[in-house]
Amino acid sequence: MKTKKAGTKDMHVDIKPRLRNLQVATRYLTATNFMGEYTSVFKGRGIEFVDYRAYQPSDDASMIDWRASLRTGQTLVREYSEERNLNLLFMVDSSASMVFGSHEKLKHEYAAELVASMAMGTLSEGDCVGMHMFGKGVVARVPPYVGRQQAYLILKNLVNPNNYGGKCDFSKAIEETSAVLEKHSIVMFVSDFIGFTEKDERFMKIAARKYDAVAIVVRDPRDNELPDGLNLITLEDPQGERQMVIDSDRIRGDYAAAVKEELANLENFFHRNGIDHVFLDTSKPFIAPIIKFFRKRREKWR
Repeated sequence: MKTKKAGTKDMHVDIKPRLRNLQVATRYLTATNFMGEYTSVFKGRGIEFVDYRAYQPSDDASMIDWRASLRTGQTLVREYSEERNLNLLFMVDSSASMVFGSHEKLKHEYAAELVASMAMGTLSEGDCVGMHMFGKGVVARVPPYVGRQQAYLILKNLVNPNNYGGKCDFSKAIEETSAVLEKHSIVMFVSDFIGFTEKDERFMKIAARKYDAVAIVVRDPRDNELPDGLNLITLEDPQGERQMVIDSDRIRGDYAAAVKEELANLENFFHRNGIDHVFLDTSKPFIAPIIKFFRKRREKWR
């Protein structure tokens, strides 16, 4: 099993060997106009509603507001002000639990490729993108802005090993971010959500009311299921402070059941608070499930 312990000098965060795959992913997302499609489905669609007016034959029929038309007995279309830049912030969990993996990519490497791909695609649409990396509070800040330099700053922080390790405190990170991020921004939380506490839930509820919150849950297969046939194995808590030797075959079923319940509770929390979410597996490419997720969201907001 491929694992690393956060905070050690030999920890390396390097996505350079994967840059070709990253470029392919970005080109694909851009070529299919996926980034443009997905940015248009966020609340407000990047434009502000101004008023209704009577439908003209030259108008796009998709702009008709059928409810307003039924109320007034006249076919009405919505008028919008000029588009404003989307303001997107990635909240990337860089705590110790993310520096783990049993497949080709550790969770933080997988998350880095995902964030870099989506950031590059969104910037190519002319929108503002920023990033906060957090452990026990925000450890790296890239305020939302436009342009190629922004992509460089995001990548630079994603590959900086000094930004990884330590405990995770969602509540503190959200509190620090809320103090500087303008209302109605889009906030994408990228994390394994392991050790997500009731206090974290309270702060994320607040964030979901203030922002358009999206949760991207990144899990390694070993987060959800213990290996079979190894008998005694050593488990370490997500922050790397305690270890325990257990008989994996003996508790494998109970472990899987506990994780299943944890994920169900997490999904219920997202549903109750209107937080769109997607679960990703580091043993599988992220492009297909991410595209499916945002296309589903597009249908929801039509």
